[in-house]
Amino acid sequence: GRQRRLRAGRLKRRAPAASRTYGASWTLVHYLLHGEKGRLRPRFLEYAALEARGAGAPAAFERLLGPLDHLETAWHDYEDRL
Repeated sequence: GRQRRLRAGRLKRRAPAASRTYGASWTLVHYLLHGEKGRLRPRFLEYAALEARGAGAPAAFERLLGPLDHLETAWHDYEDRL
């Protein structure tokens, strides 16, 4: 919510774009592997295998991991608890 936006605003002023992108990608992968007691791990690993074979696509990601808006909300909630 508001706290997340305030923290994000401070981060944007202090960190270079590459650092912010790396941090966001790290927390997303951490969530997909460990969040929700590992519930998403098998599906994320399946998507990673598709990606490694050149068959990954946004539609495959969403098919395996669910609606992106729900995933993003759950990820940010998890990120707030790290």
